[in-house]
Amino acid sequence: MESSKGLQQLFLQQIKDTIPSNLSFVDEVAEVLSLSSDSTYRRIRGETTLTFEEIEKLSRKFNVSIDNLFGNSQDLVTFHYRAINRENFTFDDYLESILGNLQAINKFDNKELIYAAKDIPLFHLLLFRELTAFKSSFG
Repeated sequence: MESSKGLQQLFLQQIKDTIPSNLSFVDEVAEVLSLSSDSTYRRIRGETTLTFEEIEKLSRKFNVSIDNLFGNSQDLVTFHYRAINRENFTFDDYLESILGNLQAINKFDNKELIYAAKDIPLFHLLLFRELTAFKSSFG
């Protein structure tokens, strides 16, 4: 089991990996936590332990899950989904979310995509114009 200092370092590294290179990691974390640069550096170096509230704020802001920090369980699957909301969710949004997920997967060296569904996968539908039109209309 990793020490709490090691877990904090791994968590902060995950956050750092999400921040564009033109932005300051320290400034971004400091802003989210409403801390000075000095206080932020102490957390980054592991001299000060992050509180649960700080972890929650950072996790939500940078969309970083802490689940994988707590073990190497091979039978654990963590995922998120976008609930369909007819007022502000369009088919374009749906396709954009798929594209974003595929781009995220593509960043990894070792990747595997397992698609399980009760219907024909969307990617197969796009090969046939008539089937795509039918499914997008009568889904």
